[in-house]
Amino acid sequence: MKMFAAGAAVLLAATIATPFSAAWSDDAPMGVDAIAKRQELMKSVGRATKAAGDMVKGEKPWDQAVAEDAMDTLIEVGTTFPSLFPDDSKTGHDTEAAPAIWEQTAEFDAKAAALAEDAEAAKMAAANGLDAFKPAFGKTARNCRDCHEQFRVK
Repeated sequence: MKMFAAGAAVLLAATIATPFSAAWSDDAPMGVDAIAKRQELMKSVGRATKAAGDMVKGEKPWDQAVAEDAMDTLIEVGTTFPSLFPDDSKTGHDTEAAPAIWEQTAEFDAKAAALAEDAEAAKMAAANGLDAFKPAFGKTARNCRDCHEQFRVK
């Protein structure tokens, strides 16, 4: 009987702790983990916009696949980024997230959705070459600038 009770206690403890485990935080990061994931995604945005921007500026040769991959990154970020701002991630870990994110959530979510939508349009434009991609990428990049101006602490 004692063995059954001990086993049940371990099972109950594991069930209660599961939402706080690393596996759970991969699906819904909290606190410092959410901040780290945001920072990781912003670094990927930097790499993607640099790759696309270098082609648009003529610093690198046009490569449709690179442009499409860059836009895929921005689409992913636009669709996943808003879920990475739980209340316990407002400060710490060198976050640059402005309080406006939590105060104006609907507007922040709309800006992220616009990024994803414009990046999708730019990806489609890439199929028609650099001249078609340039203005579509410009519109996409303006989303980044606009969001940073309102929702990033400088």
